[in-house]
Amino acid sequence: MFYCKQVRNSQTEYKVVEKPEILFARIDEEELKKKLEAEEKAAEAEVVVHKPEIEFPDFDKVELRVGEVTKCEKHPEADKLLVFQIDFGDEQRQILSGIAMHYKPEELVGKHVIAVTNLKPRKMRGLESNGMLICATKQIDGKEELELLTTKLPKGSIVC
Repeated sequence: MFYCKQVRNSQTEYKVVEKPEILFARIDEEELKKKLEAEEKAAEAEVVVHKPEIEFPDFDKVELRVGEVTKCEKHPEADKLLVFQIDFGDEQRQILSGIAMHYKPEELVGKHVIAVTNLKPRKMRGLESNGMLICATKQIDGKEELELLTTKLPKGSIVC
């Protein structure tokens, strides 16, 4: 129990009060470091984006094929878009991809890439894209890095 002393009209009076609460707790550096590390690991784990579950027949509709990049150039009206000409063995396709911030066009010519080839054509900044290139992202030092998935499989190979 705690007592509080009050003085009124030259009389001393004692009153019982509750235990005082601590307004500012002492910070333990080791405990704080552990907590910050745990929060950083949790933040890294939260980066994983999970899309809704789909049925196998839905996934089976996706056609993934290997193609060889025969030509690649920057889109004349967009900073982030690259315009690819890709040879899939039985056909040539134009695919646009927003990876210009990560790759120079000349370093991609001759690479064997994986693409989704049964998407409906889509206009992007005035040019038609007939597919989608498969890329992966990862966090490095808090910065998102993108990697175009390449393979040594021959052009025209069906993936999956």
